[in-house]
Amino acid sequence: MPRAGKVKIQWIMEKGVRQASFRKRRGTLFDKARDLSILCQVPAAVIVYGGGEAEPQVWPGVQEVTEILRRYRDLPDSLKEARRLDSEGFVRRRTQKMKRKLDNCRASASRLEVNLIRNDISLGRPREFADLPRELTGAVVSALDALRSVTADRVNFLRSEAAQAAALPQQLLEEAVAAALMALQEPPMVPPVAMAPPMPLNLYAEPRDGSFLLEMADAIMDDGSGRQATAEDVDRLLREYGLESFKPM
Repeated sequence: MPRAGKVKIQWIMEKGVRQASFRKRRGTLFDKARDLSILCQVPAAVIVYGGGEAEPQVWPGVQEVTEILRRYRDLPDSLKEARRLDSEGFVRRRTQKMKRKLDNCRASASRLEVNLIRNDISLGRPREFADLPRELTGAVVSALDALRSVTADRVNFLRSEAAQAAALPQQLLEEAVAAALMALQEPPMVPPVAMAPPMPLNLYAEPRDGSFLLEMADAIMDDGSGRQATAEDVDRLLREYGLESFKPM
């Protein structure tokens, strides 16, 4: 069955319980070494000195452990020193790791404190800097300087945008005046009157509804919509052009 919780690593005060735990965990350590050797195909050896025992317990055997120790002694000193970890080295490594964690926690706490002070200042809440540590005061001043710089850049940008927006109508007015002056200097270009394409000549063609005036009105009123002139349109056009005398009786 799995353990109910994580085992607390500390000295076991009761001797009987301590010895029982030692024997049990030593067997577990041997099993882990055997699994590592089989899974990764690497030689492994374990030597455990138990309290009160005359001889140390080894795995997998005395001959195999002796061979692994001989190979280790034959290694260059640089490799052995790089991979060696005694009690002092273990404590030093743990101390360095805890120091890094402590430094990270202090840095996080400092950032949070700076953010809180900056928020209070932004909201207009009074803050006292006399009781702050020197390094925290410096961090707050740096954060406020950065905030002040960003705010100043934003204000300058908005002022520049407002100045450009105010100058825009004057610029449009000047462009309109310049265009009007150019129009006075150059003669206006009158587009040509759209003419209907000429009808193909055919000696035997008859006019629409027997009236050439209807075809002339079609040509004059052609706006691309396909609408054909009527008799009323012919009368109106004759009146507009003063050609009422050409109207057939």
